[in-house]
Amino acid sequence: MRTSSTDAGAEPQMNDARPTSLLSGDAFVTALGRIGASNRSPTPWEAGCLYAALCAMAVGDYSTARQNVAWSALRDTTEPPPMQAVPVPTIDELFAALANLEESQGINTWSSRKRSG
Repeated sequence: MRTSSTDAGAEPQMNDARPTSLLSGDAFVTALGRIGASNRSPTPWEAGCLYAALCAMAVGDYSTARQNVAWSALRDTTEPPPMQAVPVPTIDELFAALANLEESQGINTWSSRKRSG
């Protein structure tokens, strides 16, 4: 049953037509920007979560991708990352992986708009 955005506790409905792939890709780029703004490389946890997000986007599971991107922001966890990326990829390598995914899957996110604009 779909609820309206005025129902108590309901998530507001999105009124724009952006595909969920765009939202997932933008969240991914935002996470990389957060790491870059700290002038550091991704931790194994962050890299594992972001790599898992890339894998989810590759198969069209954008909800899981957004969840993995959100998990990448957790700093004080003792859990292993959803995927082990060895060696831990750099920010540039994660951007390149997203760009490759965009090209192969036709996903249009912030990084592809930046390249074309």
